[in-house]
Amino acid sequence: KFDPRRSGYGMRNYLRSEIIHNLLDSRLHERVLDIGCASGYQLFKAARSGATCTGLEMSDALIMAGKEYGKRMGIEVEFIEMKSEQFMLGTRTFDKIMMNEVLEHVTDLDATLKRAHKYLRPGGTFIATVPHLDSNASFWQRVVTKLTGRAFVPMQNFTEEELRKN
Repeated sequence: KFDPRRSGYGMRNYLRSEIIHNLLDSRLHERVLDIGCASGYQLFKAARSGATCTGLEMSDALIMAGKEYGKRMGIEVEFIEMKSEQFMLGTRTFDKIMMNEVLEHVTDLDATLKRAHKYLRPGGTFIATVPHLDSNASFWQRVVTKLTGRAFVPMQNFTEEELRKN
């Protein structure tokens, strides 16, 4: 539940997380893939509903944090380290695939979306979120600016028209 005293987790992030969870609507035996899953927050929510969950992430530290959390909570989520946008999952397919706050960081948007689509079963659900164009107000932007002295600039900004096209 939303706790306004929790530092760095504002109402906007809470609402986005709840909307994603509701869109995901995970069910028993569904296969869910999160590309750029961080420590797996959304995957753990889906796994509690009975879904089989897999997360791809580039950061070893975030994968370790997710695995430790899963072990502590008794929730099984598979984490796979991906070395680049060119992830390979063999012949596996997923009922639902999500990419939250990832697309703005990829170098080849079309190739990344095609690769994700390759693993989505026919009739499956794809969920993606991208930062609001007002990303300078985001928590992570403030962190990056504070640590580096530089503003966070996504590799890509998205308009509604671009999102509908892709």
